[in-house]
Amino acid sequence: MAASSSAAGSSSLGPPDGDNDGVVDAADNCPGAANPGQENEDGDMFGNACDRCPALSSTTQPDLDQDGVGDACDPSAARHTFAFFDGFDGPLDATAWRGEGNPWTAAGGQLQQSQTSNDGAAPLLVAVGLNPGTSFEVELRFAYTMVDPTVMPDTHNVGVTLGLNGGNTGWYVGVIHRAGHPSQLNIYVLTNNTADQPAAGSLLPGELQVGTPYTLRVQVQPDNITATVGSANVSHMLNTPLDGEVGLRTRRAAVAVDYLQVIQLAP
Repeated sequence: MAASSSAAGSSSLGPPDGDNDGVVDAADNCPGAANPGQENEDGDMFGNACDRCPALSSTTQPDLDQDGVGDACDPSAARHTFAFFDGFDGPLDATAWRGEGNPWTAAGGQLQQSQTSNDGAAPLLVAVGLNPGTSFEVELRFAYTMVDPTVMPDTHNVGVTLGLNGGNTGWYVGVIHRAGHPSQLNIYVLTNNTADQPAAGSLLPGELQVGTPYTLRVQVQPDNITATVGSANVSHMLNTPLDGEVGLRTRRAAVAVDYLQVIQLAP
């Protein structure tokens, strides 16, 4: 006789699976949110689909203001919302990402771009349709995996693109690797995927090391952009609020990105 299914989505002849994702509730790290791949960036007991801080391990997920963004990654006490998270556990979804320049690949919890050449356009990867409005915070954890010592050190960089409107023109917040010198955190105007002189910049305490992970956090408000890496921070005033897609960009440096998350900030 064929097994019947209950309204909760579980078979009357088998263990319950409330979210119908093929993983029984007893083994599901998000029993109330379908996630058949069980992706779990921080390795705690909560999968990315239901984790209030997907990149920070927690056993209790405290969320004092009950906005769905856990206290450990909540920018402030206002009621913010998660707009996007990708831990790059599998191949890039062509409906979610648009790549330009050299190829990006994702697998096993890392996004990688291996190009270090001095030639060609800077590889750009845009989250399709991700336009979080005029107030948002972007965070990514990255590491340089290789830089080309034969090209100018000030051109080795990785960072976040902001306000892209149907192309590759907007803003770019880049972390600049400078071999033998303190690294830099710069904000650029991005024109046709070219970042020239920085609009604002700040020196880091030392040189970022190849193979060491770092966290870049960029907060956008209607009138300014602020970015931090470790103890370094930089800001730049905006004449008009940003409006457009968010993405990733690298130049003359091979990089690995552990995750990208975007939090939409309350007005």
